[in-house]
Amino acid sequence: MVIASLQSKSPAADLFDEFDVAAATDITGFVLPGHLVEMLRPANLAAVLDWDKLRLLPGARELLAEGLQSTLAPANRHLEQEIDDGPALNLLSEYGILFDPQTCGGLLVGVSDGRAMAVLPRLQEIGYQAELVGHTME
Repeated sequence: MVIASLQSKSPAADLFDEFDVAAATDITGFVLPGHLVEMLRPANLAAVLDWDKLRLLPGARELLAEGLQSTLAPANRHLEQEIDDGPALNLLSEYGILFDPQTCGGLLVGVSDGRAMAVLPRLQEIGYQAELVGHTME
């Protein structure tokens, strides 16, 4: 689950205590794939993401279309080896955003399938733009 938000993460952290959240991280310079790999690798898990559920900040798509990216984005491209569908996703105009660290600190949260649908509306109630963006698999 990713919480795309420009607000404090403290209320979300308080809520996570109620839902047995397995892990949570602020998505920053190591970008979504980097943080996801760090969360999943110790448990020998993989993830399937729903590309359509990943939110972009306003203007990100247009800047990417102009070929603009941060200076750290090329260094994050080493994470492509971790993405099974990289060649297919590379055809999408937004693919490059996965490697650009200018994410404004959304949260990546690991919560069990049984609790994900319960925590999601609670996050939305307290003002977060939360989405279920994928699931893990072995």
